[in-house]
Amino acid sequence: MKLVHRDIKPLNLMVDRSQGRLAVKVIDFGLVKSTDTDPLDPGLTENGWVGTVHFASPEQLREKPVDIRSDFYSLGASMWFALRGRAPFEGSRAEIIAGHLKGIDREQVPHPALLWLLALNPEDRPANAAVLEDFLREQLSLSESGARHLSVAGDHSRGGFRRWLIFALVAALGAAGLVWVQNSQLQIPTLAALFPRWIRGGLPLQEGELDLTPDELVERARALYFDYSEGKNDRAISLLLRALQLDPNHLMARATLANAYCQRYLRFEYGREWLDNAAREVERLLETHPDSAAAYAAAGLVRYSQGQLREALRMQRRAAKLDDLDPRNHRNLAITLRERGQLEEALSSAERACAIDKDTAINWSIRGSILKALQRDQEAIQAYEQSAHLNMSVPEPVLGLAHIRLLRGELDLASQEVERANRAGHRDLPETCSLQAQIALARGKLSDAEVALRRAVKASPSGNPYHFGGIRYKSLLGYVLLRRGGAAEEANTLLNEALKLDLVEVNAGSENPVFHYSLAATLAAQSQWEAARARLATARQLGWRDERSLRLDPRLQRLLSDR
Repeated sequence: MKLVHRDIKPLNLMVDRSQGRLAVKVIDFGLVKSTDTDPLDPGLTENGWVGTVHFASPEQLREKPVDIRSDFYSLGASMWFALRGRAPFEGSRAEIIAGHLKGIDREQVPHPALLWLLALNPEDRPANAAVLEDFLREQLSLSESGARHLSVAGDHSRGGFRRWLIFALVAALGAAGLVWVQNSQLQIPTLAALFPRWIRGGLPLQEGELDLTPDELVERARALYFDYSEGKNDRAISLLLRALQLDPNHLMARATLANAYCQRYLRFEYGREWLDNAAREVERLLETHPDSAAAYAAAGLVRYSQGQLREALRMQRRAAKLDDLDPRNHRNLAITLRERGQLEEALSSAERACAIDKDTAINWSIRGSILKALQRDQEAIQAYEQSAHLNMSVPEPVLGLAHIRLLRGELDLASQEVERANRAGHRDLPETCSLQAQIALARGKLSDAEVALRRAVKASPSGNPYHFGGIRYKSLLGYVLLRRGGAAEEANTLLNEALKLDLVEVNAGSENPVFHYSLAATLAAQSQWEAARARLATARQLGWRDERSLRLDPRLQRLLSDR
């Protein structure tokens, strides 16, 4: 189409997973220039050249006419970023511009192939996208056949092959991006299988972040990764990868990265690959910091996320012993003990966390959840109210209050708490929608329950299996559709999807009773009563103690007399 993008950079090369397969798209065409205009017109704004200084071509910086070869230079700089975690030139704005105008240091280039794209003179770069695509496909073929014998800029470490593979994949991504201007439907269906999961999920660093120290990067990441936002989790992972690039033995960077991977699995993208990422970080952490409470705390979270609750308890008890004054160690221990059904010990750990840190809302929410499981409802309500008083921006306390009211059959009060959650900005959380559905089911309003559950499924697009009471949204929606009639095909599809997710965890040896309870409920919704009964018994053996949720679940009414 004879267009020049003029702002090719990592942030403008996006991977879209929304349609169930990967598609690479070039975005932000706000600076696009047509090559059909007057060739003497460089297409400048009133303030001079346009683009992003870290990835701009020399001709852009000189305010000369540009063509597709300028985009090739920016693509080469983006590949450099993918390989090194930083742009080709750093420093002040003047230093970055001077570097581009002088030309790259051939001794520093991550791979010789980039020399062609980053040539100072546009005439020395590829002439068009077709030529570049052929070259990149050749590089990809080389990486598949002989990459184990190649090194990147003299690096013979274990990561050399991995970085070479990244280059090849980013190269393929870049070629697709350039062709996308001509064919908006181009997709790369094989990229998901090839691209390393440990690098996916991260976002390019923003200007200024390349100058941060490892400690500063970790501090910024810790403020992001626990947020209820997938984008912020991505940002945290990127910051932590950068911190570890600067200091591979940075304790808190590696521990926080393991935590961020676990949070991604628990909240945003249900795939055990993220747990594998976290497990690798923890193994390295325990090797380099064998006497660190932070290392054992991160290991405990990973084991908990993997469903290995006994091993998680061992790690978390070790962390609490090494650092008795960190409330997070006691809080995490309380959560695992709660899942194991060891409620009195869990309460003791939660109370220790609250005693150390009285001003953190999540400590009181965990305490409230344990008191709720013990059916000490008034004390639980007080703990949740204290949590909400400290921080209404987190959903746990108000949703916990709604769940208590629901368990007690106080449906009007439960609805009021859900409305309170809505006003606090939690309307679109899947947990909020699920509670609305459970209230509707308790009132016999199947149509209202269906609407709320469809919202819950939509709000949890990655199939996250965690939510209140272990009731999976798709499973419960399938049950409601069967009860309403007329949508048996959709209902069975939903139930089979839920069943598959549960079986992944159960077959992986998960000791978490939540998954076994959830599997029992889904099997019951499909009228597989004997299998459901056996799975429910396993959940109880593993520590399931929430009998009130069992009585509330309409899928399991037939099994209520079983003990």
